[in-house]
Amino acid sequence: MRRHCTANVPKRNAPWDFRSRTTPTRNQASKRSQVCPSLPLIYTTNLTYNPRAIDRGANFLAESFLFGVAASLIIAETWRSSNKESKRREGVSDAIEDLKVSQVKMEQSLEKLRVDFQQQMEEERVRYVC
Repeated sequence: MRRHCTANVPKRNAPWDFRSRTTPTRNQASKRSQVCPSLPLIYTTNLTYNPRAIDRGANFLAESFLFGVAASLIIAETWRSSNKESKRREGVSDAIEDLKVSQVKMEQSLEKLRVDFQQQMEEERVRYVC
């Protein structure tokens, strides 16, 4: 047996009585085909739309779209600024690391020069004393 679309079948005050077997009018048949094409012509409904509801739905969709765009822009800007800040911090930390390495090298070379100078001073003292 073929199943029919029952989503739009009216529960009460049906335009067609199941016991009388009357056929729907031409207008009802055209509306039925717009609602649920798998229904037979006898299960027709009159659909009326409230213009205020359509207007409110359109406003809701428009405002939802604008809110979504605004939220995505805020999130993107926050992400971009945090990435920029982290890159800046990495650059500063790299520069500090380089400065520490160069400071250690300079201290080592200074200590070497100090030792060389003390050796030369000792040699000079020995040379002048003797």
